[in-house]
Amino acid sequence: MRRPASLAAAAAALFSSSCGYMGPVLPPSLHIPAAIKDLEAQEVGAKIDYHFTLPHETTDRVIIRKFESIDLRIGPDVKPFDLNTWVAGAAQQPIVPPEPRKKQTDDSEDPAQQIASSLPVSHYVGTHVVIAVRTAIRGERFSQWSNIVRLKVVEPLLPPTVEAGSDPRGVKLTWAPQRSGLKYRVLRQGPKDARAVEVATVDKPEFIDAGAAYSTEYRYTVIALETDDGANAQSVPSEAKPITPEDHFPPSVPSGVAALATPNSIELSWSRSPEPDTRGYVIYRSVDGGPFQRVAGLAALPTYSDKDVQQGKKYRYEVSAIDELNNESSRSATVEVTF
Repeated sequence: MRRPASLAAAAAALFSSSCGYMGPVLPPSLHIPAAIKDLEAQEVGAKIDYHFTLPHETTDRVIIRKFESIDLRIGPDVKPFDLNTWVAGAAQQPIVPPEPRKKQTDDSEDPAQQIASSLPVSHYVGTHVVIAVRTAIRGERFSQWSNIVRLKVVEPLLPPTVEAGSDPRGVKLTWAPQRSGLKYRVLRQGPKDARAVEVATVDKPEFIDAGAAYSTEYRYTVIALETDDGANAQSVPSEAKPITPEDHFPPSVPSGVAALATPNSIELSWSRSPEPDTRGYVIYRSVDGGPFQRVAGLAALPTYSDKDVQQGKKYRYEVSAIDELNNESSRSATVEVTF
């Protein structure tokens, strides 16, 4: 009699243990995807570009492997806004669901599934629209609508035609304006940049890049922007404009030149040229109405002491500035003194 009792006890223990690991019976999934939360849309050229991430799970936390349909719609932004009214008047944009997600062989997460596409703006120019999206994995069991994106659709912006030239401050870019109220994003790619990076956003059709170095090759791209009154529009990027700026610009003309006769010399002084690459100053002298001739060597400081002078003679002086590349400025106003 002991052996059957032992078998019965073992069976009971096994059944009890198994039930403990199985836990309560879960109800079947409703198979309704979670709502999309990151829908974004922007007018780019003659299209509205949009993108979003498909949900990873259903509302009851079941992993989604395959989507049956993706329902993205665009329609008038009715006032006051009512979701059902908007749905009835919105146009459906066809989106082909992606391939089913593959099960991972390890414990890693399934990669997020991104959807990115576009639709033409031609039917919506001059109107305010609403865009939203939902998904389904079985029949008509759709998720809730995503976050709503509102756009004012404007006349498509054209890519600017950029001109570039060397400037005393770096590189000067210009392009033709399209209409009032636009801004422009300026991007620059230097020799060490893997891609173009934004250097400025301006509200005029010109830009001076003071951060550019001479004798260095750059490529500039400009994008037109319109963001007023609910618009979120931009042009496609302009063609990249290459330029290697060269410094052929002299320093500023010295100003405030003054001459003072002392018992043994004529002392000159002037205001320093502000350019950081100013190397020095050249002094020109005329004696008793004769031609101007360069005197002495290059003056590093904005002063000069002329000791080669004679009593009773009239001296006139002009000063220019010169930079590291020997670009010489025009001469200053003439000063005159009798020794």
